[in-house]
Amino acid sequence: MDSVHKFDLPWWSRPGLLFAIGSILAALAAYLTPDRSYVLYWRSVKYMTFGSLLLVLGSVASFLVGAIAADALVVSERSPVDWRAAMPWRLTRALFQLSFWLCMVGYSVWAYVGVSRGLRLQHLIAVIHGEKGVIEYLKRIYLLPVTGITTLTQLGIVTMIVGAALGAGTGWRGVWKKLAIVLAVSGLRALFFSERLALIELVVCFVISLVGLKYREWKPSLRNVARLAPILAPALLIFFFTGFEYFRSWSNFYADRQTSLVEFGTTRLLGYYATAMDNGAYLMKTLDPPVGVPYFTLNFLWRFPGIKTTVNQLSGDLSFAYGDPYMGLLQAGANPEFNNASGVMLPFLDYGVPGGFVYWVLAGAIVQMFFRLFARREFVGLCMYPLTFMSVLEMPRILYWADGRAFLPFFLLAGASAAYIYLQRQYGRPRSAWVVGGSGRSWPASY
Repeated sequence: MDSVHKFDLPWWSRPGLLFAIGSILAALAAYLTPDRSYVLYWRSVKYMTFGSLLLVLGSVASFLVGAIAADALVVSERSPVDWRAAMPWRLTRALFQLSFWLCMVGYSVWAYVGVSRGLRLQHLIAVIHGEKGVIEYLKRIYLLPVTGITTLTQLGIVTMIVGAALGAGTGWRGVWKKLAIVLAVSGLRALFFSERLALIELVVCFVISLVGLKYREWKPSLRNVARLAPILAPALLIFFFTGFEYFRSWSNFYADRQTSLVEFGTTRLLGYYATAMDNGAYLMKTLDPPVGVPYFTLNFLWRFPGIKTTVNQLSGDLSFAYGDPYMGLLQAGANPEFNNASGVMLPFLDYGVPGGFVYWVLAGAIVQMFFRLFARREFVGLCMYPLTFMSVLEMPRILYWADGRAFLPFFLLAGASAAYIYLQRQYGRPRSAWVVGGSGRSWPASY
């Protein structure tokens, strides 16, 4: 039997290691940072206690138990296949085109609405010049998202994931321009809407997709570079973060203080992770007993157009809900400027401590299953794991997979995976690059 640890992938692609290292480092940073540093650098109060640290360690242990259990449940496995021959290329191309054009529709409508609200070129130039308050004005007036439409921009994630598969498997000629366009408009969004995550999620999903597909085929020197990538990652993250933070915060509020831009960027980046953990501990203290509904762990339901009113009515009075009440809660005991609450902590707010540990066991098992399929270069794994990897990477800071920005990409990728599974059961595993089924029957021409 082939087991996952025999598959040749970089060590950092394993979800258990990624979850453990990220969560423990962020929790230690929050716990070991002195109280006075919270006040001095982040204008907040320290709530991260030793009990909170133990809660994080218990979450990591639960996640690893789930991952180990998932491996143990796989008693037999088919031999790895030639992924290029097994890919449903027509389905993949259709998914690529659909996600790209829907993404472009989202950005086009967003830009049109911005212009109709009065957005002009001089406003964008003012951002580049670092004029104070311009970015906040853009976010609150001109580029305020359009519910149900601008969400389509998130499908750029799907474009990057399936584009990586198409490029690695059939050549880059037919896909690189669309990938470049998605990256370019997301870069503009990151700059003018002050949303770095919009660019980070694209790059991370593309890189992990490409590594999963091509790592075994790379030369040893390139494979060694891939293994050592986490050593370079912190420096690149600080450089990237500080560059965007210059326009977002430095030029607007902090440039006249006695500190350098690099020192400011590094301290603020640490603050995003430390205060996220600390905010989680603060919410644990404040929202006691637990909420009792999956508000934090299925938060997209409370923001979903058409059903959010019904969900809010069914869930009762949640006076702390995201938005103004939530910011007021942070204002009362923390700093609303750092408004994230660590994803590691949030399940305990919904289900209590025992329920939170159960949540992480189940999450570890599901994520490990996706990783196994990804490591074998199966279509379902290639669809589902890159965005899951992004979720695990962001877990110390936010519960990414429960956020509304991740819902539509996950939904479309899960739909494509379900279609593939159905076709595979009906017609067998494809053996050629196009339409020949593994059972000898032909797949439908559209797939």
